[in-house]
Amino acid sequence: MIPFSVDPMQTADTDIAFADLNATPCYMTLDQLGVLSVSGDDSATFLQNLLTNDINLLADNQSQYSGLCNPKGRLLALFLVIRISENQYQLVMPETLCEPIAKRLTMYILRSKVTLSDDSKQLTCLGLVQTHDHLALADVDYQGAVHTEFRNTKLPAATPRWLVICKKKHITNLTATLDEQDSQYLPANYWQWLDITAGLANIYPDSQEKFTPQQLNLDLTEAVNFKKGCYPGQEVVARLHYLGKPSRRLFIANANTSLNPTAACEVKTDDGQIAGHIVSACQQNGHLNCLVSLKLANMETGLVLSDGTPLTITTTDLD
Repeated sequence: MIPFSVDPMQTADTDIAFADLNATPCYMTLDQLGVLSVSGDDSATFLQNLLTNDINLLADNQSQYSGLCNPKGRLLALFLVIRISENQYQLVMPETLCEPIAKRLTMYILRSKVTLSDDSKQLTCLGLVQTHDHLALADVDYQGAVHTEFRNTKLPAATPRWLVICKKKHITNLTATLDEQDSQYLPANYWQWLDITAGLANIYPDSQEKFTPQQLNLDLTEAVNFKKGCYPGQEVVARLHYLGKPSRRLFIANANTSLNPTAACEVKTDDGQIAGHIVSACQQNGHLNCLVSLKLANMETGLVLSDGTPLTITTTDLD
């Protein structure tokens, strides 16, 4: 993969408002993403026993979001799982998590027929937005399609978009083709903005073990399956689902500020009480868009960021 050079929360280098790009074919190199590959005869069972979602529901070229929890039901990672074939999967996550998550998953392999590799240096992730008629792109969310030189997966967003994964040696040909088709090149945090506006959370090193799946609405976005078997933290997650009620939920919010908060930064009430935490954020020209996990008890109070700027909630529960 291209060497990591893009902070997933960095400021955009364009003056074009992201919201005005919904009709513009464009692409971005997603250097902030990495890919772990899981293969072998026992790969499906291996992932099924560890992740929050039901891996057995996936057909070839289909994908789903799924989480990896610690025994206390706190998320260590959240990734897109792509089934390549019967015994081969790709896990797409922030590149900064690939090494520690690979080490964590390796602990569970034991005698299983599973091979785990960090392919982030061999594969490149690219984001495509809007239609590209000259490419063979999937037309249903979470469905994938295979091109001669790359694989693409359609992901949810108000604007049509696809995650492309290809070998590093093919990226030059692909971007040259996109340039010839007048696709606009944009900074990687436009993809982050699309995730935020779609209500899709992520986990970064600073936010590991900070959130339960329900606090990020994973039960509402079908990234948790309550009918599958056990996985680390399953008892805690299931107990909250069947016997309790989440005290925190995920919301989209924005603020007029140049502040560039990192994941897990505190959000407070006007009187200084902790109301929740930043999950992900995208800064563009003094306007902040973010996902925040908030205590429901504080929803009717004024909310501020660490610099005192008012934070405005723009959604109710993302259901």
